[in-house]
Amino acid sequence: MSEKRTGDDDGRPGPWTGRDLGRWKVGTLLGAGGMGEVYRAHDANLDQAVVLKVPHARYLADPRVGDEFRQRFAREVKSLTQARHPHVVTVLDYGEHEDIPYAVLEYLAGGSLRDRIDAAQGGKESPEEVLEWLDPAAKTLDYIHAQGVVHRDIKPGNVLFDHAGHVKLADFGIAKALRAMDTGITATDVTPGSPEFMAPEAGRTTDLKPAYDQYSLAAMVYNALTGHLPIDGDSRMVIMAKKMTEDPAPLREVAPHIPPAAAAAVMRALSRAPEQRFAGCQEFAHAFRAGLTQALTTAGLPADTTRRVRRPVPAGEGASPGAKRPRSKSGGRRRILRLPLFLVLAALGGAGWWFGLGPGRGSPTAPDVPPEGVGEAPPPKDAALPLCGSSCPSQSPQRTPLFRLVACPRWWTRWAHPRARA
Repeated sequence: MSEKRTGDDDGRPGPWTGRDLGRWKVGTLLGAGGMGEVYRAHDANLDQAVVLKVPHARYLADPRVGDEFRQRFAREVKSLTQARHPHVVTVLDYGEHEDIPYAVLEYLAGGSLRDRIDAAQGGKESPEEVLEWLDPAAKTLDYIHAQGVVHRDIKPGNVLFDHAGHVKLADFGIAKALRAMDTGITATDVTPGSPEFMAPEAGRTTDLKPAYDQYSLAAMVYNALTGHLPIDGDSRMVIMAKKMTEDPAPLREVAPHIPPAAAAAVMRALSRAPEQRFAGCQEFAHAFRAGLTQALTTAGLPADTTRRVRRPVPAGEGASPGAKRPRSKSGGRRRILRLPLFLVLAALGGAGWWFGLGPGRGSPTAPDVPPEGVGEAPPPKDAALPLCGSSCPSQSPQRTPLFRLVACPRWWTRWAHPRARA
């Protein structure tokens, strides 16, 4: 149903205002369109607000489609009373009054997406605000597509919010009823859907696929981000003619603040050819979100966020010249472990020194100092940690093996400073 919803304060009287339809007292007109009218009503039994959808009397009076529409409208709306989905407006009841069928739906106090966009600063929503309704809307559309239903009238007025801000899509009953009577609808020149959000293929065929709803979803995103319609015109025919021959203005030309990857996702979903769009609505929503996330990551995220998205970078990949390589954690642990080991060996060395003094426990004999420039040849680099030469006091035959090892200055130097081994 193509309609313009209005808020409670803007409600105005309609043909059914003030009348009773069964136990429902009809109130102000919330919206109207080519297919019918939407009213706020009061349930006298439960003392709660509801929404009534009533088809136009002139539409039902058409001898070509009136009876068929009434039957299909009743059958499809009744079938939807059995359907339960967290993001679909619930159909509460169905009835007829003086041969006029009507559907009773839950009333959502949070308004519509149209209300939110109009109330936003500059008539635009931020990308973060768009994601709040895009994700659940995309998930819901993929769900109904799996049931064999194409909504055909996705627009801001049919994206509603409850009091807690949860998203719910409206008008599925109308979509199912219209799908089964394309011939009759065309004959009365009442094509379902709002031209501003209809996909180009609607001007060529009535065999519409799920990609049709994806285009409408992307058109809402474009409208919410920019405050403009992807393609506009003075009449339905002008708009549809443009859509079949022209592409929308690139999103980043209208809204340069949108990251390139996110903008590219929207433009792909707005492709004139259905096969060039995403495989599903959720795939489109994920691509849009990924484009935003990529831009945030590039710009620099808060520490807690970057820790979640950071991945190891292989050596040589993405490294800038002169960048410092991070220290090895295992190397740090090895350096930390050397300290207690050093203390243990020092204690053992002291014991070895004491017991290695021999029977007299006297002071060790001063070592012979070789002449300068005279000594042993340096060991090869890959040799095991060698002890000093025969001139080292640790090599005295009177010393114990433990003393010889621990008291050797060359051994200590090479153990404590690995670079000295070179």
